[in-house]
Amino acid sequence: MLRSMGQTAVWRQMIATARQLDAIAARHDATVLFEPFYRGFLASAKRLRLFLEEVQSLRLRALLDPANLIELNDLDEMFQQLGPWIDCLHAKDRKLHTDRGVAAGQGDLDYRQFVTLAARHAPHAPLVLEYVGPADYRQALAHLRGAMHDAGVVEIGPLPRGN
Repeated sequence: MLRSMGQTAVWRQMIATARQLDAIAARHDATVLFEPFYRGFLASAKRLRLFLEEVQSLRLRALLDPANLIELNDLDEMFQQLGPWIDCLHAKDRKLHTDRGVAAGQGDLDYRQFVTLAARHAPHAPLVLEYVGPADYRQALAHLRGAMHDAGVVEIGPLPRGN
């Protein structure tokens, strides 16, 4: 019982803090993105959706990094739960049952399904390669572009600076 009461108190405190963050974001005309991770407070797509629904803010949104959730959610569930709130996507990969992410194409994420769902549920959201460096960014980008090609998803490219 005490653990349940403690979790409820933490949830309420997080909601109150998010509402304060919303007010600060409004003063600065900013958007704040929450990125769920299976070992954190926002540990699943559903938990982040419930959090955002309760906060009721247009400025607090989701950054979906599927590699952070593949331990708990499949891709369909991630996009079903978070689709309306996704404003950015991370493209990295992860082997199941490990903590560390890896470059796109080096893990267990189905990139063809990922880009298909991203195009359907969050076509406006930028897709940012993550966990890449000089040695592997070309391979990761080629993997991402290959998945997009195979899925029939058209690459739009970066926006000009200032937009």
